[in-house]
Amino acid sequence: MQVLPGENARNKCDNEKRRREHENEVINQLEELLGTCLAEVKQPDKNGIVREATRLIEDVLEQRRACPGECPLSLDGYVSPLQGGEVSSTESQAPTSDFQYSELSTLIEAIKHYTNVLGLILMEINSKGEIECVSENIKDLVLAERTELYKKSIFSLLHADDHAKIKPLLRNIQNFAWSSGESDKFQYLQARLLIKDSNAADGPRFVDTVIHAAPVRGSSTEEAG
Repeated sequence: MQVLPGENARNKCDNEKRRREHENEVINQLEELLGTCLAEVKQPDKNGIVREATRLIEDVLEQRRACPGECPLSLDGYVSPLQGGEVSSTESQAPTSDFQYSELSTLIEAIKHYTNVLGLILMEINSKGEIECVSENIKDLVLAERTELYKKSIFSLLHADDHAKIKPLLRNIQNFAWSSGESDKFQYLQARLLIKDSNAADGPRFVDTVIHAAPVRGSSTEEAG
């Protein structure tokens, strides 16, 4: 049966509509889980909700690392799906003391579900363009393990024609002013990432991506990315 061009367009439109509906559903679930944690965040849109959820996970995991062995937060073998990935929030607010482990587990599962279902990959790079951390599902995109990419230059993954798109972002990291309220600013760009072991006779293969760049506060200007 021949599929007409008009039918293809309708199918794509329907698929995109379902994807957006599912995205909104997952975001709403995250927003409910975060509750009062979003009270101080300016304009908690979709990106703000995901950033705040990730920041909260990082804060609790940091508490666990500083916790004695018998502490309820210190659970052997527990690892966040984000493996220490950081995405900044618009406010550096500590998690509430009554945020229980069961709620954290639910939140982490929601984040994991969000990244896996929607194909969102969290990556942090420093001002040198080195990858500091990346979520595990990067393997689904470029067939490389997250451990292989640690401290690797982002330029080694990018198509040569896309290098110029990233360089301004790195300059912005170096000149970023945290006190200026710029943490609400984000940038979107399209780029192609190299697929591992794709240097076949017909040349390397790349996957098209949309990069959402947002600032992350590090312990120093050098680490911010």
